[in-house]
Amino acid sequence: MNQHSGIPEEPEEPEEPEIDLSQFRQPSEVCPKPSKQKNSRVSVIRHCDGEFLKGPIPLKWLSRACQFDGKVLHTALAIWFEAGRRQPQTTLKLTSKILNRFHVGRKAKYAALVTLQHAGLVMVTSKTGKNPVVTILDAPPDER
Repeated sequence: MNQHSGIPEEPEEPEEPEIDLSQFRQPSEVCPKPSKQKNSRVSVIRHCDGEFLKGPIPLKWLSRACQFDGKVLHTALAIWFEAGRRQPQTTLKLTSKILNRFHVGRKAKYAALVTLQHAGLVMVTSKTGKNPVVTILDAPPDER
């Protein structure tokens, strides 16, 4: 109790040990520091090592491709990956080499292309012994 005011004093809290947070930081190779854009308060990573999907990929198109089982989505992503490499073309040869990177085999490729074509997402032209030529179409309107 304070002698002058008669008000009880607050008990002193025990000191907590100081924690060195630097031991939890990832090395810069694992988490590169984001670069800041001029006049921006938001940090944005502007560089990506390696390959990536180029967009924009219409969400309506992608959402439609997600409705199917099997390797349909894998095949759809492979199509968009190759389309990004061939921009501005939307017609491309879909090779087994590309699809192998997305873990899609030959039989699954053809089944997925049939599904995507029936869904109205692509048009496929194929000849025996040749890679199919795929044209990306706009997503059809929703069925209600």
